[in-house]
Amino acid sequence: MTPHLSAHRLRTNGLEDPSGIDDDELRLAWDHDGGASAFLVEAWVGESRSRSAALLVASTLDATARDTVIRRPDGVRSLSWRVGARVDGDVAWSGSQTIRFALDFESAAAHWITHPEHRTDSTRSVWFRHRFERNAHAAELVLLHLACVGVCEVRVDGRELGARVLAPGYARLDGEAAAVSLDLSALDGGPHTLTIEVAAGPYLLGGGADRYTKFRARSSTPRIAAVLEHVTHGQSVAVERLDESTLVGRGPTIASHWYGGEDIDAALPEPVDDPLGTTPLVLGPSTLHRIWWPQSPAIEIAAAIDGAAIARDEDSVTFDFGVNIAGFPEFAWPSPDERRRITLWPAERIIDGALNQASTGSPIFDSVTTLAGEPGRWRPRFGYHGFRYLRVDGAGSGATARALVAHTSNTRVGSFTSSDSFLQRLDELIVRSIEGNMYSVFTDCPHREKLGWLEQLHLCFGALAGHFDVEAHLRSVLHHVRAAQLDDGAIPNIAPEFVDFSGNGADGDPDAFRFDVNWGGVIVLLPLHHFVQYGDPRILRENASAMVAYLDHLASREHDGVIEFGLSDWVSIDGSAERRLVATYGYWRVLRAAQRIARLLGRAEWEAVIAERLTRTQSALARWPYADTVSQSDLALLTDVADQLGDHVRADELFSRLVAAVDAAGNAFTVGEIGFEPLVDAFHRRGLDARLHEVFSRQDVPGYGMQLAKGMTALAETWSAESGPEGEGSNNHFMLGMVSHWMTGNIAGLRQAPGSVGWARAEVEPVFLPGVPSVEYRLDSPAGRYGVSWRRTERDTVVELTITVPGGGSAVLLTPDGDALELGPGVHETVLNTPLELLDGSPAQKLETIA
Repeated sequence: MTPHLSAHRLRTNGLEDPSGIDDDELRLAWDHDGGASAFLVEAWVGESRSRSAALLVASTLDATARDTVIRRPDGVRSLSWRVGARVDGDVAWSGSQTIRFALDFESAAAHWITHPEHRTDSTRSVWFRHRFERNAHAAELVLLHLACVGVCEVRVDGRELGARVLAPGYARLDGEAAAVSLDLSALDGGPHTLTIEVAAGPYLLGGGADRYTKFRARSSTPRIAAVLEHVTHGQSVAVERLDESTLVGRGPTIASHWYGGEDIDAALPEPVDDPLGTTPLVLGPSTLHRIWWPQSPAIEIAAAIDGAAIARDEDSVTFDFGVNIAGFPEFAWPSPDERRRITLWPAERIIDGALNQASTGSPIFDSVTTLAGEPGRWRPRFGYHGFRYLRVDGAGSGATARALVAHTSNTRVGSFTSSDSFLQRLDELIVRSIEGNMYSVFTDCPHREKLGWLEQLHLCFGALAGHFDVEAHLRSVLHHVRAAQLDDGAIPNIAPEFVDFSGNGADGDPDAFRFDVNWGGVIVLLPLHHFVQYGDPRILRENASAMVAYLDHLASREHDGVIEFGLSDWVSIDGSAERRLVATYGYWRVLRAAQRIARLLGRAEWEAVIAERLTRTQSALARWPYADTVSQSDLALLTDVADQLGDHVRADELFSRLVAAVDAAGNAFTVGEIGFEPLVDAFHRRGLDARLHEVFSRQDVPGYGMQLAKGMTALAETWSAESGPEGEGSNNHFMLGMVSHWMTGNIAGLRQAPGSVGWARAEVEPVFLPGVPSVEYRLDSPAGRYGVSWRRTERDTVVELTITVPGGGSAVLLTPDGDALELGPGVHETVLNTPLELLDGSPAQKLETIA
């Protein structure tokens, strides 16, 4: 049995490392390269698959299966499972995956503990030290269940535990805390020392001119609730709480600011070396904070980039890391002659030869106060930055620096490549900007805001899911959306809602930055995108109540099918979009998605309510006046509505005006992030992708080409990569990454077929752009690996097209002459005739399955 025939990349609820699972239903999924006649799934209590182990599940599934859902058994603390692929009468078994379940802190009688001098004005770190015994004979698993208000670092016997950083992640600031389960089972038998150091994170943020801050918060000082659990054969055999027997002290991080940086004093002992300590203050039972268990993968350090010194003076050196990243600056210093303070200044820009923090917020800095005669190496532990450059002051000669790239460990599943340098570099910017904001939530930027702005999640869903497996991560994000929902059903534009943007207005709407349907509508649009991508209907059920409440709220603000509030077409270049139209268009999209969800859930009464609202809104949009409309945004939205409703006469008239508006702008686009996708789709539907490519790649007008020409290494926040009217100007935003769906779905030509769920069926229809020699896109979908590759050969007279279809899927090739060719699993090759530049519509010369 060859290894590739066995199942691999096992996932539970989308996680490859399922620890701290708090769900009653478990969706077991796996990848397979095809060729199996059936799949066998086994699950058992505990880790070891012994001959005597009682099987909880022993199912046989057909060859198309890639997942199955089981119920979590009562009272079980861990279970394991594996998949067998039956091929030619033999079974090739995968390795096993162990699921470690979240702990009920209340049942374990856990308490919140903190330093007895828990001052609300101190951002110095707090450490907790606990000694425990690892009895290797009595327990297979030793798990640390840790809920934290703040940001924590965990060490065992002085060494960091695993690769996780910035744990456990975002939670609501008012009474919620995130929790994580960490596996200590690899420890040798005998005594060990557990040390947990905590800083305030976003829970405690002061103001003032000393450090930049986005908002002020005095929610809580650092505290933890923690339990060590010993598990044998899937059952808990002992628990020990961190309580009065735990030592607590103050750490060497003397100041920690989530936005502005942190300070450490090397003269103060590390927690593991500190012989002192005191009894912690027991604040009360674990119910003081609602504890929830994020399902997003751990944030980890993914790469280290050495810095190149680009400027030096008497006591300062500036490093360039070559690309704009999110993570940690790490630097090493030689032995100083005396105790001195070394300061690190991260920034995205060098302007007029000097470091400039205008795009990140200022001042942002980290500092170390060193000991005389001792070299050292340090990075921040409790906060992170977005930066490309780093100036180090006070280190003297001999200092070196690295940039430690960090983001959540979502598996990379999509890869786009092209011999066209513009397309290739643009994809690299998209990926880097996603990674720079792929933290416990998907942030807007890794420095100035670090907030979970919501419109990106559905507008850029193709970029997210087309490059990374975000199944589990987005489930956690939707938890934040539900938690942020107000009593009247409204959903703020950010989640968690760390800051209330009421009173921050735009174009006469005093609360535009707090409420906009194109942001709050994520509660409907994202679950539907998620279901279609990953095929798990639970995402619809989990969020249905929040959807109903939100739609009722929108209905309360509707008049004759129209709503009017929000940010209009954000970052549009001419700023002339009609807010009423942009908001109503967003409302229409949300209603259409909700109608489909109601039908999928079999909720006929809700579907009828939605249909009534949708009729009013569609009627308003279908007759929306446009004679005097000059905004590209307005024309793109109205064209899309007419196209979708089948009013081709109106659609063609609107599109001709849209083209005229583009011409009038000097063959340039002026739309913002709401109008972008409708504009692109309108041009694509009419076969004008070459025009899109031409405009996108221009370096002399605001857009992607201008960003690349200006040397961006991640997507900027504005089309021109400059500060906009609201002061925005980050050089690391994935907000404009929505172009990815055009690159992968239209130019590469690989997209999920209409009506398909979980990539059971793909649609292949590449666009052979003039002047582009080749494009390739591969996607490890829930059904297996799809791929499309095309390249021009023989002096541009033919195009060779290769299509890969996984064993768990199927595809249809839509040819230029209108044929629809069915493709089963395997690798298929065809050659298309083409003149020097444009495909002439000739049929395929041959279609050959080669594997």
